[in-house]
Amino acid sequence: MSDLFPSRSPESRATGEAEASTEGSAPARERLRELMAAAEDASPADPSEDESARERRIPRWLRERLPRFLLGALPDPGRAGCFGVVALAVLGCAVFAVTWNPGDRSTPVPSRALPTVERAVTTTSPPEQLVISVVGKVHEPGLVTLDAGARVADALRAAGGPLSDSDTLALNLARELSDGEQIHVGIEPPDGAERPASGADPASSDTLDLNVVEEEGLKELPGVGPVTAGAILRWRSEHGDFDSVEQLSEVDGIGPATLARLRDLVRV
Repeated sequence: MSDLFPSRSPESRATGEAEASTEGSAPARERLRELMAAAEDASPADPSEDESARERRIPRWLRERLPRFLLGALPDPGRAGCFGVVALAVLGCAVFAVTWNPGDRSTPVPSRALPTVERAVTTTSPPEQLVISVVGKVHEPGLVTLDAGARVADALRAAGGPLSDSDTLALNLARELSDGEQIHVGIEPPDGAERPASGADPASSDTLDLNVVEEEGLKELPGVGPVTAGAILRWRSEHGDFDSVEQLSEVDGIGPATLARLRDLVRV
């Protein structure tokens, strides 16, 4: 058996393995040479052409704003890099638009004039009808209902008219009535009866105080006009208050007949 398969020494076995390894690596080295040659063929011969292509891949708006020497220093982002830059720019603009706060630049709101509020004034309207008490020498004494604006003559007519022996000279038949008033026909008002303020209701059935009544009240008395009323006031300013109604005879323009008509209408 040793003749058929002679044994090899360790040195011969190592030499054979090295030769086999060298023979197997030859194709790999050849393939590496081919790839390097292909890479050299693919690279541009002119470096300026490679630079121009790289600049074209940079966005136009960026090329217009950067100096020439910076364009050469910029790295080549490639097509995907350009799209990424644009996307980031759009995203930044959107975030700025959403988060931007104008602060104090708000538009002032013009002030609107407030409407003028008028305070409602409550006024008591006069009654549409009057209730008048007519007492004394009339055919139907009692309460009568008259329309607003009625006169003393209307009240006497509603009470059936005065009696034949009734003296109505003391009444101002043209005086306008007020609601709740009482008219005394031909009789004196009883003591304690409610009387209007002196001069406030001139020529009524109630008497007027000669020392208080003013010119307007005097002119409502029968037989007393503006001239006589002025004479009464002038006498009062010269002599003081009247002591009696009879002193009216000392006033210019008042004779016995006028004094007789005024005697029951005035007092002191």
